[in-house]
Amino acid sequence: MLRATAALVLGVTTGLALRLVFSDVPAQALAAVEQPVAPADAILVLGGDLRFQRTATAVRLWQAGLAPVVIFSGGGGEGDSGESLARAARTMGLPEPALRIENAAHSTRQNMVFSAPLVRGLGVRRLLLVTSSTHLLRATLAARRVMPEVTVIPVAAHDGTLAAGRQLRRVLVKEYLKLAYYVIGRFV
Repeated sequence: MLRATAALVLGVTTGLALRLVFSDVPAQALAAVEQPVAPADAILVLGGDLRFQRTATAVRLWQAGLAPVVIFSGGGGEGDSGESLARAARTMGLPEPALRIENAAHSTRQNMVFSAPLVRGLGVRRLLLVTSSTHLLRATLAARRVMPEVTVIPVAAHDGTLAAGRQLRRVLVKEYLKLAYYVIGRFV
């Protein structure tokens, strides 16, 4: 049964990847899974934020009063670690009492697994999940898998430097292949 499921997922993913490469549909539209932003109990920001666009988006959401706490998740270097994201957020005006940091994750799945205790400890029922538009689908599915009791609201941080056309399609193909891996590994 697992082999049949893996084959099906791989086949569908390959079909989607080929469609992305040869489609006339704007590539950005194929990455969108955003929902209307609504008040929540916390904001979760994922690493991989080298230009701090995700961080800036989260700070704007906090400043708008949409959540009282921002959790920064990620291990690694500048723009990838929860600590570096929090440091940038402080310079953008986010006060210390509104910050929480998860500093060990090195993958999307780990972001969710390692952030879940913080989310649960805060009693979060609604969570704004901030990441890039191309990463949003896999991140949202992973969050819902690890924290099924939490309503996850995906929010894309739009980076003006995001690739377009064929380059964006390549990014999306890689993301869909990662999604297939997550499905096969039952991470989503």
